[in-house]
Amino acid sequence: MSLRPQALDFDSLWHKLRPCVEQVIAVQPVPPSLWNETVPESHTMRLYKAVQTCLQAHVKLLYDEISNCCEDHLLEKYFERWRKYHAGAKYLDRLFHYLNAQYVNKLKITDSDLFYGRLFREENQVNTKFVGELAMDVWNEKMVRPLTDRLVALLLKEIKRYRNGVPVNTDVLSGVIHSFNDSENDDSGPASEAIRMLATTTPSEYMQFVGKFFVVLEKIRQEEARSERILHRSGVDKVQQICQEVLVNRHMSMFKSVAKEIVREENLADLSNMYALLSAKSSDLSFLVNEFESYVRGIGQHCMQNLKGDDVAQQFVEEILAVFDKYGEIVKKTFKGDHEFSAALDRACLAVINHRNGSKDPAKAAEWLSKHIDQILRKSTKPIVESCVDFELTKAINILRFVDDKDLFHKYYSRSLANRLISGLSISIPAEETMIHKLKSCCGYEFISKFQRMLSDITLSKELTNNFISYLQERVLGINVHMMVLQAGAWPLMQCQLKIPIPPVIENAINEFEQYYTRFFSGRKLSWMLQFSVVDVMLHYLHRRLMASVNLHQLAILLCFENHDQLVLEDLKIRSGIQDGGFDSNLQCLIDAGILLRQSEKRDGQLRTKIILNKHLTSRRVKFRVNSPFFSDAFNKDLSAGRQVHADLKVDRKLFIECTLVRIMKSRKLIKHEDLLREVMEQCVGRFVPEVQMIKQAIESVIEKNFLRRTDNADEYAYLA
Repeated sequence: MSLRPQALDFDSLWHKLRPCVEQVIAVQPVPPSLWNETVPESHTMRLYKAVQTCLQAHVKLLYDEISNCCEDHLLEKYFERWRKYHAGAKYLDRLFHYLNAQYVNKLKITDSDLFYGRLFREENQVNTKFVGELAMDVWNEKMVRPLTDRLVALLLKEIKRYRNGVPVNTDVLSGVIHSFNDSENDDSGPASEAIRMLATTTPSEYMQFVGKFFVVLEKIRQEEARSERILHRSGVDKVQQICQEVLVNRHMSMFKSVAKEIVREENLADLSNMYALLSAKSSDLSFLVNEFESYVRGIGQHCMQNLKGDDVAQQFVEEILAVFDKYGEIVKKTFKGDHEFSAALDRACLAVINHRNGSKDPAKAAEWLSKHIDQILRKSTKPIVESCVDFELTKAINILRFVDDKDLFHKYYSRSLANRLISGLSISIPAEETMIHKLKSCCGYEFISKFQRMLSDITLSKELTNNFISYLQERVLGINVHMMVLQAGAWPLMQCQLKIPIPPVIENAINEFEQYYTRFFSGRKLSWMLQFSVVDVMLHYLHRRLMASVNLHQLAILLCFENHDQLVLEDLKIRSGIQDGGFDSNLQCLIDAGILLRQSEKRDGQLRTKIILNKHLTSRRVKFRVNSPFFSDAFNKDLSAGRQVHADLKVDRKLFIECTLVRIMKSRKLIKHEDLLREVMEQCVGRFVPEVQMIKQAIESVIEKNFLRRTDNADEYAYLA
């Protein structure tokens, strides 16, 4: 037996293989002997061309059969032949797996060819495809292109019937359309053009529904559902874009004309449908966002104009929260939490809360919010629930986030906090700490540093008082005392200019405490603020013993009645020792509390006023507090008038801007005017929103103080070390 290679007649071999190819492409049974037949590598190119010729002949026969079919059955016939051909092409690709591997793969451009810049490609390299791809290419060229016009016309006709509710065979429609995509390898062939024609065919009768948003929305959804059922996934996006363009974008003027009315009427159903139509990427939502913002701002400002009465602070908080909660829910449900509408709601609330009504003074929001928080944290006769207090404080913080004048709020809140802590009217220290923690998360550590020091002083003062009592040991003061040692820089307190008379028993306690404090805390100076002192006085002359909490001026007046039941007003003033003012206001507080009575009489032709001790005083409480004018003067006078607070605020802001300017210039050394303005505003926004004119005045002031100078460029500044 010879080992030399035997000569192979390709024509005779192909004569045996051709029936196999034809049977596979027609999805017919194939004998195993033919399936396993192989061709030597030397004849692979001839085999590839022979397979291509065979496929072309087979598709030509199918085309002749389909093209002669009547229009009513053309789609069904095409789909039936395509389904078999598509399956046969897959089997054929598997049959010639060795051909794809030995011949086609070698002619493909590799990554190495691309890397080394191979520019020239032979013709067979350009046109050679895998057998499965070759079958699809032949179908596209010999079947789809000649039948494109007829197939597309029939598809459009069937889809129109489908849109009108007539039952159609969606499997056939979907199969025909998918055959276009499966047989195309680029986006420029007739099949892609057919898909574009199909996508752009939107029924003109839909236009009559524009203006009825729910109908338009339903039509778009129906069209999308139909597209997903019968179109290739690449065609679904095109249909959605066309529907959006034809039904929405081309009628944007109509949407804009009715948007204001729908928003004003709060027609949530139409708003939801309009948002669903306009929320596509190609649509513009800005006009609807602007209308919503304008409407909410108008509602909020109308609510602010109706605030009146003594509880205006509580009304302010309730109205703002009602507006924010109501329209926040609309944003969440109607606009699906869209960030543009959330931002519009925030801008509207910001404008309402910081509205000044044409006044140059800061808005009232900071003052009202501080009063509201003070009412929450101040002791009252109502039972206290910690969870409710925390919830109310959280709502107040939500409003504070919108307040521009946070430095003004800081001034008001520090005064009210000092009032509660010194007078012992705070509901609890933990509640105050909770509020300060919330303020820290909202405004930062620097904002609450003094508040923390104030609470720390109260806590340490209790420990200091206990140590002082232990220090006294057997020495008896005759009274129970509680001292508060407060840091001068943390508390918004001013030294009283009035000379306050001190009873001997209290003066003895003061001297003892000073000796104790200087012994254990050397280098510190105590400045007594006796106007804030509170003395509990037991009224023994009554049938039912009562205890009154008074200040030192009021105590001096009451001590005058230890041996007298009544005194003439002039004599009482001399006996009390109050010389520098404060007598009349404190006496009036005692009269208002019912401890003393005022009586006028004529004697020797002159009208005299007598002050009488009220021995028939009654009270529901065993212990009651007498109002102190010192607390009113120290904390409430500025809060009500506001003029002095605003004047001090302007000075503080001017100094803050100047410090900010120096800090910026020290780090930048050289900076443009516009950049300096922008950086100052960015650093001030956490405390207040500065006016440009205020910043310019601060720049001139800093220049006069020789911290910076203008360079040769008119709009540039340089730092002076």
